Amino acid sequence: MGTAARIAPVLATALLLRSLITAVPPAMSAIRTELGLSEAVAGLTVGLPVVCFGVFAFVAPVLLRRFGAVATMSIALVVLTVGALLRPLGSVGWLLVGTAGIGIGVAIGNVLVPVMVRRSRPADIPRMMGYYSVLLAIGATVGSLLTGPLLDAGVSWQAVLFGWAVFAAALTGTWLATTGRRQDADHGAAPASGTVRTAARQRRTWLIVAYMGLQSAVFYGCITWLPTQLGSAGFSVADASLGLALFNAVGMVSSFYGPRVVTGRGGRGAWTVLVLTYIAGFLLVTGGGATSWLGVVLLGLGQGVLFTLALTFIAHTADPRLVGAVSSLAQGCSYLLAAVGPSGFGALHSASGSWWPVQVTMAVTTVVVGALGLVLLRPERPAA
Repeated sequence: MGTAARIAPVLATALLLRSLITAVPPAMSAIRTELGLSEAVAGLTVGLPVVCFGVFAFVAPVLLRRFGAVATMSIALVVLTVGALLRPLGSVGWLLVGTAGIGIGVAIGNVLVPVMVRRSRPADIPRMMGYYSVLLAIGATVGSLLTGPLLDAGVSWQAVLFGWAVFAAALTGTWLATTGRRQDADHGAAPASGTVRTAARQRRTWLIVAYMGLQSAVFYGCITWLPTQLGSAGFSVADASLGLALFNAVGMVSSFYGPRVVTGRGGRGAWTVLVLTYIAGFLLVTGGGATSWLGVVLLGLGQGVLFTLALTFIAHTADPRLVGAVSSLAQGCSYLLAAVGPSGFGALHSASGSWWPVQVTMAVTTVVVGALGLVLLRPERPAA
């Protein structure tokens, strides 16, 4: 099987790994009304998957060693599909069980993508991660964009979520049919627990963990509070929503091109400019009018590259046997931090009564991320 045929199914899974989650918020009002959900329980429909992203990322290396990458991705997609099928059954219990299943499947899939990209296209990692990030963003955007119009057309929330479950089942079936006869090349390696211990002893692993964790906390804080910040700067609800859409759209473009620029010749200089651009976005976004729009564009340019580059750093781990373990540690820790990031920034705003301390904190955190990125952009040399 050629490399294009091997990588295409991996990239296609990106369309599924966010759309099942972003399809829920537009339907939240209907779900709460029918099931009588409190705000806390309703919040679990989005917060629970993020927690699962962190917790179950640490399970992925065990499955990876036991079953191999292809079979483990198959398991993840099956669990995700079952969760999607259970979610619209019409009770609070099934809603939460299905949501957890989706979160578990996505968590394992998140960890495996850098592993499979490294094995399929080791010489073209930045570009492949760019494709993956764009497809991930497209899936997330489509998930939220389609749900609202369907509900407005009179389709029930159960039918809408079941439609996404059918999409998940179709993509999972395609994956199984495409990869069913493939054999993994990772059997016979060191036990998964030993591999994780080895990765945890590497200084670079913890640099990646710190980089991805801090950028994730800032990113999730940004997408959570950006519409509110724009509203405080005088934007209407419609314009604030448009601002968030612009933020994501610019991020898609930068996630595709940015990693190749910053990992190429002169990349460290380009990285420095990019980080300064991102910081400027935080400082401008609450300025109002054209200043806020410029801030949104600069934030979009920064966030797309920072996330994709985190996956690129993982996939570029010198010892290919450690990619899964490094991915598990980096993504597990980063999503656990991301789960509390929005609340932390929200608490800071409540305590200060102003968005300025939040923006400064995000900017300072990005300075740290930028410094970590400069270190990680140095090629890692395999141990002798």
